[in-house]
Amino acid sequence: MEHAEDSQVSYREKSAWLAILARLLAFGPYFVWVSLNATQELSLWQQLQAYGLTVAVQLALLGGGYLWLRWQMPLDAKAAKDERDKAIEANALKGAYYLLMTGMILVGCLMPFSQGGWPQFQAAVFFIVLSELWHYSQMVLSYRRQAL
Repeated sequence: MEHAEDSQVSYREKSAWLAILARLLAFGPYFVWVSLNATQELSLWQQLQAYGLTVAVQLALLGGGYLWLRWQMPLDAKAAKDERDKAIEANALKGAYYLLMTGMILVGCLMPFSQGGWPQFQAAVFFIVLSELWHYSQMVLSYRRQAL
């Protein structure tokens, strides 16, 4: 049975929530694993397996989630973005872009002087995931503000 609050949540907001949850559920454990193994010398294969499993989990969550959303809201899923949706997306992307660029400057310009290899790769992935979380959380906040 659908709650009254759920019926007011738009497809685009639910999609943003799905993107946030998929990244947190996939990359949260990955970054915990990375920090717990920071002092160990892991093989290339172990590193690739961990990252590959993380990406596979994220893709499975996103794929299943989008299928479920399309099944629950078929007309909304097919609807084109209106001007409000485009403005929300643009504003959310702007902040995410600046966060990503800041992270890439740190990773690409400063880290090569102190450390490289996997720590540098993992820092880059961290900033990519962080910027995506920022992007989708800003979309959710924008939709929430307009729903109130």
